[in-house]
Amino acid sequence: MVHSRAREILLTLYKHQHALRYQNEVKNLARQNRSLSIRPSSSYATRIDSFWKKYYGKSVNKFCHAVCASVNGIEDERYIPREIWNLEILPYLNRLALHDAYADKNAIDIFLEDFQAPITIFKKMNGIYYLSKNQPISRNTALKYLLEHGGTVIIKPSFSADGKNVKALYIQDNQIFVGDKPIPFERLDDAYGNDYIIQEKIVQHPIMHEIYPNSVNTLRMVTFRLKSKIYPLFTFARFGNRGGVVDNIGAGGLGCRINEDGNLNKYAIDKLGYKYERHPYSNYSFEEGRIPNINAYSDYVITLHHQLPYFDIVSWDIAIGLQAEPILIELNLVGDSTFYQMVSGPLFGSFTEELLEKIRDSPYRPSWHIKWKL
Repeated sequence: MVHSRAREILLTLYKHQHALRYQNEVKNLARQNRSLSIRPSSSYATRIDSFWKKYYGKSVNKFCHAVCASVNGIEDERYIPREIWNLEILPYLNRLALHDAYADKNAIDIFLEDFQAPITIFKKMNGIYYLSKNQPISRNTALKYLLEHGGTVIIKPSFSADGKNVKALYIQDNQIFVGDKPIPFERLDDAYGNDYIIQEKIVQHPIMHEIYPNSVNTLRMVTFRLKSKIYPLFTFARFGNRGGVVDNIGAGGLGCRINEDGNLNKYAIDKLGYKYERHPYSNYSFEEGRIPNINAYSDYVITLHHQLPYFDIVSWDIAIGLQAEPILIELNLVGDSTFYQMVSGPLFGSFTEELLEKIRDSPYRPSWHIKWKL
């Protein structure tokens, strides 16, 4: 009894501490972008309280509601506060104890079947080199394949976020270049350690290339399982910026909502919620863009999601190939709920009420962040 009570107290303190941290992250957005508000109007606040007390059993912090509405102009009670997403909803939906294994960029072809991905030259997993079909090879053979390939390739760590340490390499005359500087393979291999992958650079669809040519730009597509059926929640396009080779929002990229007909929204936003009607690098007008085959891409990621039984919400990064074919770059099992909602509106849309009731009434309220045994 004493042990159980102590565990309950520690869990409460832990969740309170992290809730404050997540709330401060949202407040920091408003500090860095003065056009954002963290205070909803009194009428909006009343609607928020009424909604959350009805479906969740208690009121919630309203910073996220105010910030998201400041960006997209949608005053909706169904926005999910960052702390509720991270501490309650995400661990309820996804088996996050398995997160690192499934998030490994080298392991996608182990967990998933029947998908197109960038061509792998070789990959290194737990210190061992492999070809694309997971056939082990020697270090010298890996280098041989790389030098014989030539041209531009992409190297990225297996475990990374926000495009960190994703680089373009250029292979010419049996030398490896980063930018215009040669780098010995031994130094490159040591820098990336035991887990990384080298792939061919994708030739992307003209519309994605025209908006921003220096990175492979992707569709961030989010799917959600409810009662064994999988639904598409929303899609936005991600574009690189500032001459960088990645489209990640955390690395300076932009996100632009895609409407159901495939048309881009009239503006994109950066990670702080600043709006851009034209891409600042290419001057492309976002509202003139249209993504081909958008419904086919939704069907594609739904099919993939059925192969992931331990995760009820998944974010997919899909590149559009030259012939408008979907190419899976990677999957994400966490996601930035605040940015998602700034760019696309309430995270779960019409599913929000049912999901909150399920969590409210569930006897199991996990907290995957706790790393110690209580």
